[in-house]
This record gives sequence, structure tokens and C-alpha cells, in this order.
Amino acid sequence: MSNVYGNVSISYFDPFDVFASVKKEFIKILSFENVHWKSPNGTVKTVNRLSVDLFPENDNNKNKHTTPYIKFIVINCISVDEYRAKVRPLLREWLPSTLQNSLKGSHVNMESKPIILLYANSEVIDSTLFKSVSLLDKFAKDFPDVQTLELRSVYKSPKERDEFWSQLSHHLKNQLINTFQRRLDYLKNLLKNSNTFERELLIRENLFELISSFELYDEGIEQLNIIKDRFIKNEKLELPKGNLEVPFELVTNVNRSISSMLSDKQLSKFEYYRYFFLREFNLLKLDNNLPTDLLTAYQLIQSFIVSIEINFSQSELLLEFKFFFFEAILKRLMSDNLIDHPLVHEIKGELLMKKRDCWLNGVLTNTDFALMDKSFINNPVPYTFEKAKSSFKDEETFHANFFNLTKELLSLFNKCEGRRQRIVDILSIEIGMLHYQRMEYERAVMLFMSCYEYYTQSNWDIIGFKILKVFVHSLVNCPSLKELTIDDEQVPVTTILSSSFLSVVRITADPEEKKIYWKKFVELRRKSQALEFSYPNSGFFDVENIGLVKLYGANEYGIEVTLKDIGFIEEVDIDFISLVVKNSMNEQICFRNSSQEKFNVDDDKHTLKTHEIIFGEFVPQKLEVSINGTTFVKEFINGTLPVINIEAIFDIENVTFSLQQARSLELGEYSLELGISNLDKVEDMRCKLKVNSLPNGSVDSLPISFSNEEQVSIYEISDPKKSPILVEYFLNAPTTSFSLQYTASFVRDGVSCKEVQNITVKCYLPISVSVEDIFKRDLFFFRFLLNSVHNDNPIIVYSSKLENSGEERYEIEGNFVPSSPVALSSDASESCFNCYKIRPKEGYLFDSQDKLSLKVKYNTLKEKFDCLITDAVLIQGDVDCFRQFEKWKLFWETKLLTQLSYDYKIFEEQSILKFTESTNISKFCKLLKEIPMEASVQRGMFECLKRVSRGIKMNSIDIDEYLKNLCPRELIVPVQLPEFEQLFSVELSMLNELYKKEGSLTIGTAVPFDVKVENLSKQWKHPRLESDTPEGNVFVFEIMTSNEWLVNGKKRVGLNSEDTEYQVSLIPLKKGYLSFPRVEITSADGGGARIDYLNAYETVLVF
Repeated sequence: MSNVYGNVSISYFDPFDVFASVKKEFIKILSFENVHWKSPNGTVKTVNRLSVDLFPENDNNKNKHTTPYIKFIVINCISVDEYRAKVRPLLREWLPSTLQNSLKGSHVNMESKPIILLYANSEVIDSTLFKSVSLLDKFAKDFPDVQTLELRSVYKSPKERDEFWSQLSHHLKNQLINTFQRRLDYLKNLLKNSNTFERELLIRENLFELISSFELYDEGIEQLNIIKDRFIKNEKLELPKGNLEVPFELVTNVNRSISSMLSDKQLSKFEYYRYFFLREFNLLKLDNNLPTDLLTAYQLIQSFIVSIEINFSQSELLLEFKFFFFEAILKRLMSDNLIDHPLVHEIKGELLMKKRDCWLNGVLTNTDFALMDKSFINNPVPYTFEKAKSSFKDEETFHANFFNLTKELLSLFNKCEGRRQRIVDILSIEIGMLHYQRMEYERAVMLFMSCYEYYTQSNWDIIGFKILKVFVHSLVNCPSLKELTIDDEQVPVTTILSSSFLSVVRITADPEEKKIYWKKFVELRRKSQALEFSYPNSGFFDVENIGLVKLYGANEYGIEVTLKDIGFIEEVDIDFISLVVKNSMNEQICFRNSSQEKFNVDDDKHTLKTHEIIFGEFVPQKLEVSINGTTFVKEFINGTLPVINIEAIFDIENVTFSLQQARSLELGEYSLELGISNLDKVEDMRCKLKVNSLPNGSVDSLPISFSNEEQVSIYEISDPKKSPILVEYFLNAPTTSFSLQYTASFVRDGVSCKEVQNITVKCYLPISVSVEDIFKRDLFFFRFLLNSVHNDNPIIVYSSKLENSGEERYEIEGNFVPSSPVALSSDASESCFNCYKIRPKEGYLFDSQDKLSLKVKYNTLKEKFDCLITDAVLIQGDVDCFRQFEKWKLFWETKLLTQLSYDYKIFEEQSILKFTESTNISKFCKLLKEIPMEASVQRGMFECLKRVSRGIKMNSIDIDEYLKNLCPRELIVPVQLPEFEQLFSVELSMLNELYKKEGSLTIGTAVPFDVKVENLSKQWKHPRLESDTPEGNVFVFEIMTSNEWLVNGKKRVGLNSEDTEYQVSLIPLKKGYLSFPRVEITSADGGGARIDYLNAYETVLVF
């Protein structure tokens, strides 16, 4: 963009007509980028792009107000004679006029930098035409004050060409900066010697023009502010108002300086404001597209208009001036190459809005034309608007121009990335109002369709209601319209009209208007027989209260809702009412009334029911009330209403589901026990068990699977015939509990029912069992150790029985059935041993493949205390109390008992039933109030908890009596006989008759013994015992020597499958009671064998 104060300029003189051949290349380097200038305060200023004008020196029509920064002459010289006869005289004539400095009129003519450009080929330049001196040196000698530069048109290579012009550009740039600085210093020196106000103004204006030509914004503004400050401080200066310029021109007349106007007594307030506005505005480089420059320009425009309005408020030309001023500004902005940026469009939109408002004000002031809801404050000044009269020569032209201007505004504000959306809506409304005024109803409908909804929903009822009524009236007057497109869907006009009628009823405060539009709504619904549609409830009724969920019949839950009419003007028939609640998993329950009801003007209570229930915590989501086929919807905001706790309520007629760890389990296996009551009263039963993921939520986080081969998280049961149902599952990783969701659906008495609940299953085994086997000659024993796994969860054992699995092959003795249950904790000092003697029945042998079953009946001590607190403390045998409690026993067992913790130690020591100190019963009081429980049951439960928290002394008779209701758990432990091992029985029998009589031996005297080794393997079913080839079954029997006995005879004897008997003498070596010598039996390969040594613990007396 050209500088309005004139670009930096360079003039040229081409007496030899050679410059044309390089002029295009020369012009290319005149747009200098990143020109750096160091200001007096040391700050380096950068001009991003400095445009330079190039013009012939003899052109009288260009740049009259500026002196070129550089003047150059283009010389062509090929010989000494030509130089002496033609070139040198020409240069001597040209240089004196170039070096003149003078102050003429109101402009400072300052020195231009002269440069000689020698245009010649390289041979001429490099040759020594003047004997030993080159042509360039000759120029330097004859004209020492002028620099001579080479100018080429022929180059050896493209690289040489680029380097040549780059060097020339750099040189010219430096010369421009030097010339600018010299002129700046010259003017500042003149300023120091100025002694009058007018003289200072003249010099500062020249300073401003010089700085502006170099596009230094901050320094230019500084000079303007100083000039403005000098005017403000000149108290003697009084300016007349002057006249507004209509139409306004943005062109800056440099010759019309403020100093010349002041000296000619032509300076007025208008010219004063105009002068500073135009200079500051034109100084801005708007085409740089910097947001700061655009905002500065807008603020400058605002400030200028405010000054004009203050000083010319009584001028009849004010509106016209503002109109043409904004028009000029907009033309300027449109002509600049501004980027497509939201800020640019927003500023253009604001300016166009001001222009349109001025135009509307002028038109409506000077004509009888009118626009709906568009008016301006009456002003006593009779504003004229003659120069713009062609834009409103008649009403049709006025309307057309209004549409065009407003649509242009919409186009600009729509590009502001949503920041001016409300302005867009208002402008759309204005267009729609004019369409309505012109009875173009279909166009009005299309524009108003979304606007009124926004304003009414934003509680801007005054604006929204007015638009709504216009919309309704327009739509009624469009009989050809059957459907409208809303959100890409075709919606019947009758539905839109019905909704609009209701909106009028809701918003209007006029009772008569309410009646009129309600009747229109009812009549329209009756005539059109339109489909049902939804309408936001706000303004028609309020939800006074939402009650608690109760049981109203077999598997039928319900909730009571109290509504209050605030919008209906008469009693209406309700088609249905439904309440939708949702939980944290976005699962929904819909409660609904079963028949038509009346909606009274007074408070109204309605019971809504459902046969499809989900237990847990829910919040109300929406309430729907259907009247005349219209569904009024009340949306609830989370947190505005209390949480609704839906608990399973027991009833003997209910189809009730229970899910827990199976009460009878085989060790190492896991099963769920699904109990279903009243199974015979339902049809088409479907049950689904779904494993809930662990908190991390991934598929791999499932704690269990219903298959041992693959990951199966869902187990389905169809038409079960019996209850309970056992469902086997497998642990994916060690865990003590997991969560399941069961979903049960069935048909009862022709009604479809559904029940969903999340249940936590505790799957850890509280009892531990270990086993040890003991062999004797004629006996075999199993010894079991029973204990509790967790110290904080002791167990009580009722019985322990070992039984045959399958065929009765063994006689078993030793079943453990104590007279009173045995309590066990994980403490090592509290262990319980059960020993069982096992003997094969006649015709059978011990077989390692045979299996037995250990069946342990037990309960945890917590289960025992839960039973006691329920039966002995809460119910206490009171039948009436039980009947009231029975309804809530599921809640008691699943929500209260599971959170109780007992002090086992005090019960063991003092038989006192008491909670631990960490048990806070106050939280249970809050929980009890969140369900629709009878007050007597609530009091009873809370009193029970308070009594136990204080401690209750229990006696053994009560304990035994009440525990009869406690169903024991059973653990089945598979027991397998041990793997076969070679077994021997060894016995040493003394043959000395004297010992038999006296019972003592003499030290050092040999005593004969009978050694009997019996092979017990014959009692076991084993292939080696049945074989006729004893090879490989050879064992070695050995009596071990020691410092107490000597062996005299066979110390080692080979054994086979048969019994072995032989004699040997033993010599005692010590006096006193000596144990029999140790014996060993080893196999041929060095392995050991099990021995029942009958003399192992015998002793003999030696003298």
C-alpha cells in the first residue's frame, strides 16, 4: 500500500537513454525488507517493508511535496574523448542543482544524495582509458564528493547477476537510512531554534511527514501528540466549530497543513479533529494484518466519532456525516488486503452496524416509513438526509436496502466464530419482522422457528414471547405448509403449532389469553388427530414431592408423586404419568400409572407402579405427564432431588431371588446357590448372571469365569424346574469376594416382570483343613487338623465325619460330634484334631485309588452372632414383631448385618454380645430413614443396634435355643488314601528264659533274640504283591550297631515279599535302661521303606 504522505523516493536522470534496459531489474530491488533504524534513545526500529518510488527527475507531476532521498544520473562512456567532451561537462552542470538546500514556503527542501551510475560493459570499466587510471577512478578523482557505482546489464552467470543486484540493493538501503537520519537531524536542529508557536508547528509537521514517509508509527504518533499538546496548552487559541464535511473523504491533503490553516485563519474544530484523525489513521499499516493495528484503528474511529457527536450534536448534518464517514471507512477497509480473520469481520460488522443505524435513523426521521419494533429516540434537531435519499426513494427501495445491509451484517458476524451469535439472532429477527410486516409469512416462519425457542428457554420472556406470537400468527397464515424441517427431520406443522400454543399459555400472564390459546391447543389436537409429541413441562405443573419406593403387590413396586398445578386453568384428563429414574450405570426404571386420572388444580397425588425393578440407588431423571396426546416433560437436574434407595421388600407371595456362595462346597470347587421362591407360580422364567468387572474395567479384570476353558462372564438359565440351583464358577485370580448382577424375567398371571440386582458374593473359605496319615501293623489312621483361616472371623464346628465315597469298602471309626459346637480362631493354640481309624472290610485291601469324604459342618462366629442379634435381641420370639419385620428381613440381612462387626473376645470371656468400638450405628439410623419402613420396625431395629452396642449378656440356654434357626454350612473335603509305599513290621523277641523271670540283663552277656520281619504290603492292593516274580522287590534289613549294643550274628538280612524270621544275639554294653537297637530297611537301589517297629519305645534293664 502506498504511503499517503508519499513513499520514500528516488529520482533518476537518463541523458543517454540507457536506463530502460535495466529499469525492470532496478525496480525489483526498491521494495526493501527489514530496514533497521536506530532511534536516538538506542532502540532499534525495524520497518518490515519500505516501499520506494522511482521517478524521472524531470517529471513535474510526481512527489511535489517530497524531496528524493537519492538522485542518480545514468552515464554511458566508452572513450576518453566522449568523457572529456560530453560526460564531464554534463555532470558538472547536473551536480550544483542537486546539492542546493533551501527553506521555501512551508516545506523544507533538504539535500538529496547524488550518485553516478556508470552503465558500461566490463571491458570498458576494467580498462585503463586514462593511461594508468580506470574509468571509475577517473570519476572519483574528478568528482570526489559523489559516489560512482557500476550498472550492468550483462552477467557471466545467474549467480553473478543475483550478487550484483543484492550488493546494489544493500548500498541503496544504507544510503536511504543515512539520508533519513541527516534530514531528521537537520529538522531537529531547526526545532531548537524555533521561537514561535507557528514556526514550531511547521517544523513538527515536517518532522511528522518525514517520519511517516519512513513508516515509523510510534515516532509519528509522538509528533502528533506533541502538536496536539501544544494546541491544548495555547490558552489564547479559540477555534470556531466550522462545518461538517459531507460526504467525508479519507484523503489526506498534505499541502493543507495545520500550521497553514492556522496562519490563514481557516482552522476550525472540525478541521482540527479531522487533521489528527486522518494523520493517525493513515499512519496505521492496516495491510500488515496485525490485530493490534486493527483494534487501534477501531478505537481511533470511535474516539473521532465521539468528539464529533459532542461538538456537533445540534448540527442537522450529523447523521449524514456519520453515515458517509462510516461508508468511507468501510470502503477503505474493503480496499486493503485484510486477512480472512474473525477480528477483521467483527470490526467491519461493528462499523457497518453503525452505518446502518445512522441510515435507519435518517430514513425514519425524514419519512413516514416504519419498521416493527425498530425506533429511535426523538431528537429535537431536524436531521437532514438528502444526499442519501436515493437509498429510500420509496418504501420498496427502503425495504430492499434494509434487507441488503442486514444480510451483509449477518454475513460478517457469522464469520466471528460464534462470538456474536446473539447479534446474529437479533439481526435475523429484524429480517423476520420485516417479512412479517410485509405479510411474507412463510419467510417469517423460517426465520423465527429457532429464535423464539432460544429466548424463551433463556428466560428472556419479553423478547421471546413477542417473537413467539409473531411466529404463531405467521404459521397460522401458511395453510400450504404441512411440514417443517427441524434438525434434519420433517415435523408436522400441527405439532409445531400445538407446541407454540402451549408456549403462549405458559408465558402469558393474561388469564383471558391463556384461555384463548388453551382452547386453540385443545381444538387443534382434536381436529388434527396428530401424533403424540413432547413439551417441556416448565410453567404447567410442579413436582411437590417424590416419595419412597414401596411394595404394592406381588413383584409390583410403586412410588407416590405429588404434583402441583401452576399453569393449567381448568381440570384436565391425564392419559398417563410416568417417572423415569436412573442409577450411576445409566440403568433406568419407569414407574407409570395404570389408568386415566384427573389433574386437579389443587395438590394432586398419584401412585406410579412397575413390575420391572432394579434395586440400588437412583435419582429422578424425568417426569412425563400426557394430556390430550401431548407429553409434558419435566427434566430433573442431578443433585436437585434426594437419592431414591430401592430395596428388595419381602412378601410371601413374591417371586424372590437369593444369590450366595453355596452352603455346601467341596474343597477346591466353587459354586453359587441361586434360590427362587414361588417358582411354581411363574412362566417363561429367564435368569442371567453377569460378572461385574473389577474397578479397572478391562475385560481381563473379570474376577471369575463360568467356564474353566475360556472366559465366560454370563451364565443363563431358562425355565428352571427346581430351587435352589447350583452354578459352578472358577476363579481367574485369588480373591475374597466379587460382584454379580442377576437379571430375572418371568411372566406371572399374564404380567411380564423383571428384577435386577447387584450382589457381592464372599467366596473365601473361612475354615482350613490339613491331614496326616499314620500306619501301624494292624491299623491305619487319618488325623485331620481343623482351624479358622482369619483371626477376625472365627468359626464354630458342629461335626466332622469321614465317610466312604461310593462303595462301602472300609470300616471307619472316630466321627467327631461334640456335645456343643467348638469355637476356633486362627490362633495356633486353638486347633482341633479329628482322628479316624480305618480298616478294610472283609474281602478288600487298602487301595490308593479309593477316596473318602470328610464332611465338616460349621458356621462363622459372625453368622452365629447375626442369628442371635436377629432372633434373640430383635424378634425375641414375638410373633407380631416377626410379621412386621419379615417384610424387611432382606434389607436387614443384606444392608445392615453385613456391616456389623462384633467383639469376639468379650463374648468368649463374659458371654456378652457387643459390637466393636469401630462400629458406628448412627449411620444405620440415616440408612433406615431412606426407605419406606414402618416407624415401629425402624425403632425396633435401631433399639436393637443400640442395645448390642452397649453389650448384652447372653446365657447358654438362650444361645442354644436361638441357634436352632441357624443353618450350618458344609465343607466336603475329598480324602484319598496315600500312594503305596513298601511297609514292614519289625519285632525283636528275647529268647532268654532267665530274663523273662528276672526282667534284667547282664552287661557284656550275649542274649539271643528272635527277629521277625513281616511284609505288610499284602494288606494293599498293589501289582508287586500279586506277582510271582519277587525279583526287584528285594529289601535289606539291618540292625544298626551303637555304643550300647553289639550284634552277634546276622546283622543284615535280604528280604522279599514274604515274611522273614531268624535269630541273632545282642550284647549290652552299658548298664541301666537301654532302648532296643535301631533298625533300618532299605531297597536294593538305596531307597528307604516305612517300618512299624514294635520295639521302638521299649527298654530293658541291664546290670
